[in-house]
Amino acid sequence: MCWNCKESGHVANQCKNDPICHICGKTGHIARECSGSGLPLHDLRLCNNCYKPGHIAAACTNEKACNNCRKTGHLARECPNEPVCNLCNVAGHVARQCPKSSLASEITGGPFRDIVCRSCGLPGHISRDCGGAIVVCNNCGGRGHHPFECPSGMKL
Repeated sequence: MCWNCKESGHVANQCKNDPICHICGKTGHIARECSGSGLPLHDLRLCNNCYKPGHIAAACTNEKACNNCRKTGHLARECPNEPVCNLCNVAGHVARQCPKSSLASEITGGPFRDIVCRSCGLPGHISRDCGGAIVVCNNCGGRGHHPFECPSGMKL
């Protein structure tokens, strides 16, 4: 599933549609370029419950959204879509199983350039390093990663 247009059959780095801002929902720009909200950047964080900006999971009254496709009605373990890797943005595996991560680190001495941020959809960084909308983990309370990416290892 594409994180840009939310359609099946391709991933964000192959999306032919205009980018969709995850803050205002309009096409033609991404979250880090959004000026339509009028809110300071720290108020644009995404809720880890519904994946909408402006509040955190602890204050969320919306229905829980799937951590994989970000749609409501099911949880990630029941998601009909294949998991999408946070590193290479390819469906079919998760980041901890990504064949590129260890190989690329050995070759380049660091993270590889093919990574695509799940928060803003731009290549070259992961969500915890994104200057766009801030994601707050509801496992550890840390910023920049989702609960299923949580480095603390604890599960609530």
